[in-house]
Amino acid sequence: MRLFFFLLLGSFFFTSCKTETDKADKSAYDLDNINVGEISLFADINTESLLSQLGKIYSVHFPKASVKANYRKDVDVMNAMLSDSTRIIVLQRECTASELEQIKVLHESKPLQYTFAYNAITLIKDKESKDSIIDSLSFAQQIVKGQEKIVTIGEYSDLYSLLLRKYGVVDGNRKLKTVRTIEELQAFLKKEPDYIGILPFSLISDIYNPVAKEIVSKFRWLGVSGKNDVFISQSSIYTQEWPFVIPYTVLYCNISSHDGVGFVKFIHTKQASKLILKAGLIPYLLPDRDIKVEPQSFNIP
Repeated sequence: MRLFFFLLLGSFFFTSCKTETDKADKSAYDLDNINVGEISLFADINTESLLSQLGKIYSVHFPKASVKANYRKDVDVMNAMLSDSTRIIVLQRECTASELEQIKVLHESKPLQYTFAYNAITLIKDKESKDSIIDSLSFAQQIVKGQEKIVTIGEYSDLYSLLLRKYGVVDGNRKLKTVRTIEELQAFLKKEPDYIGILPFSLISDIYNPVAKEIVSKFRWLGVSGKNDVFISQSSIYTQEWPFVIPYTVLYCNISSHDGVGFVKFIHTKQASKLILKAGLIPYLLPDRDIKVEPQSFNIP
């Protein structure tokens, strides 16, 4: 009986060691094999600044891996997925139910979609304007009826399309008023008080940046009425209380680990979150703050 007991114990010990070895091997496999080779994807052209930085940091962490991003307009990115030119895309929005169904049918597999960062559309007027809040219902009606008066800087014109999409409006033949610079935008809003300007939140999110502080000082930043009045902030964007949030989403379908799963996992890590914050966006998962407590005595009167 003693001999049988020791044989059984030895067998259990061997099996346990093998299991732990398998775990270690799988961990090594994840690091050494998943994050290897060139990952090809299509992405909205407005995500280039962030994705290029994430791609560089990713390659630093995994020297055998790299990211090749083809930057296109939103419609071209979706067409690339639907024509099977790519299996992984990054957009400034969530895909519609119809798009998800088309992708599912094409690839005979359920597409997986994840949000990894947020930006937002801000609403502004002339600094001397007495308006501080716009009525959400009135603003929605103006956009649906095509009566809105919107102006922005040319390089941010895609914000208008995203704004229309929020209300289910197809861009069509609508004309957006654009100017070239912040200074021209400031002058235009002063001259045309009925217009509302739109800018990306990432432009002014860093409150310690001198350029961002100067831009903030040039305009009146509008809030939106509703059940409660809401103003633009990192907090209201993160909680989705601000109605004009822009989600950065990554979607992939029917791909192997070698084709990009490792990169999708990476953009949800602590390192990526810190870079997203630095880029002026709000990460889906906010990184923890490290707090150092120094030993010190206090004299309380």
